[in-house]
Amino acid sequence: MEINWGPAPNAILMSDIHKQLCDFLDREGAAYRVVEHEPEGRTEVIARIRGNRIEQSIKSIVVQVRLNRKENIYCLANVPGDCRIDFDGIKRHFQADSVAFAARDKAQELTGCVIGAIPPFSFSDQL
Repeated sequence: MEINWGPAPNAILMSDIHKQLCDFLDREGAAYRVVEHEPEGRTEVIARIRGNRIEQSIKSIVVQVRLNRKENIYCLANVPGDCRIDFDGIKRHFQADSVAFAARDKAQELTGCVIGAIPPFSFSDQL
């Protein structure tokens, strides 16, 4: 597993997320390496930076699920690098009114990471 980090607007928060993730992986005995890079949202570019194939990558994307007129939830969608999010599948799963990408600022608030550096794990009870 590779962990990808880029500079964040709030370096202290990003450092905290990085530490939580590394601590979790260490506790679970997972093998990983840290790859430092600028935030990058294009899967083909980040795969080149890491030296792997696109299908070996994972895209972690925050989505907003509108359950009904009054209730929204946010989910972390992790999809293979060569695939797209199945919005209809998420909608069916939650029996929701609609599903969409979360606003950039909301995604950053929930993950503590900038777009292009969101890990496939969340430590937020709101995600």
